[in-house]
Amino acid sequence: MMAPVQARSPGLSLCRALLAYHVDSGDIGGVDVSGLSFALFLDTPPVMSEGNWRVGVYLDDAAADRQAEQLGAVLSGQMGGACPATARTGKP
Repeated sequence: MMAPVQARSPGLSLCRALLAYHVDSGDIGGVDVSGLSFALFLDTPPVMSEGNWRVGVYLDDAAADRQAEQLGAVLSGQMGGACPATARTGKP
């Protein structure tokens, strides 16, 4: 889970981050996503809670269409959980 930056840092006009993940084992809605990796690229204002995020997603080339759909649903916040913050502020 990310902790949003609440205070403006002197001299910073934006915040950029790369978050990379690997799924050792698991499924989403009955679709196996074991062994897949993905990364989120964040470009946000210095106070992340202000919104207006730009979010990019890199998804493992090995993901089948159904796996990509399910991971996209999680990362966009459509399935709830920790990622809805990105869904409210930007679209992966």
